[in-house]
Amino acid sequence: MLDTLDALQLPGLASFSFTFHTGFIEAHIIELNLRHLIIFLRKTVGLKELAIRVDETSCNLNLGFLFMHLGTLEYLEKLSLMMPPLDRFDASHPDILFPIISFIRGHRDKLLDITLKSNAMFVFGTPTDSEVHCWPWRLLDAINFESLVRLDVGAVPFNWLVEFLRSHRRTLHHLTLSADVFPFLPDRLLSLDRELSDSPLGLSRIREVSLTLRSLTPRLLVYILKHFPAAQHLAISYLTTPPPSTFYEQLRKMLIEEGVATSLERTFEFTTVRIRGIVEGPELLQFIYQALQETIGGIVCQGDFVDDEDE
Repeated sequence: MLDTLDALQLPGLASFSFTFHTGFIEAHIIELNLRHLIIFLRKTVGLKELAIRVDETSCNLNLGFLFMHLGTLEYLEKLSLMMPPLDRFDASHPDILFPIISFIRGHRDKLLDITLKSNAMFVFGTPTDSEVHCWPWRLLDAINFESLVRLDVGAVPFNWLVEFLRSHRRTLHHLTLSADVFPFLPDRLLSLDRELSDSPLGLSRIREVSLTLRSLTPRLLVYILKHFPAAQHLAISYLTTPPPSTFYEQLRKMLIEEGVATSLERTFEFTTVRIRGIVEGPELLQFIYQALQETIGGIVCQGDFVDDEDE
């Protein structure tokens, strides 16, 4: 029970993180505890960072109730929200997102750092699977943040992402995409490339990029390099790639053809996600490094392997 929070007086508290693990506790008991949490948070007038995580057992939790009654946190700069896919919540709360949207909208002039993603990680699923995971963009849609510097989101529609980045190009410096949002059909990718060349994203201010990809291809890597020209640190987690030697030849050729160049020293971090024992090995990293050095220069490459065989 959270009734003990009522007596706490922590007006100088700057950061608060809370995980909901309600299981199948009755809804009215959950709401009672939410009221205690709301009272506590509204007393922490100096709060700058708020992190809420909802585990997958919290079926009866109405998270919208919490955000509906939080009011305005005057100094809030960083918001992190991780929750299950929408189909895991009780159907009695179909409007769970609306109060959260209202809360975010009310803090759009203060927020510098936003993290929104599903904690049941959707990374390599199908487009149909993504519908219940793709809620982060619904919270941010049509909101223009005045000072947003860092964005970390899970599954979002690619075209929506393009528009969001375009509208926040003056302030955004750090971008993390923890689910695969890139289209991989070659004709689609080429079409988007032409569109963005005619109407640039304006991503010259983004210095750090972290991406999760289903498949890392030479064309996609060149595409990323072109449209994040100022990214000094690029971290990519991926599941599959073409054979290393083929990757090298194609990457080197495309880098030259596209005229990708940089005057910056860049750090590239490549992580292979190993599933069912399939892993490309360190040879790929060597080939990528060689191609980048021969055509761009100023590259520092790091490699790692993550064992996700249980997924």
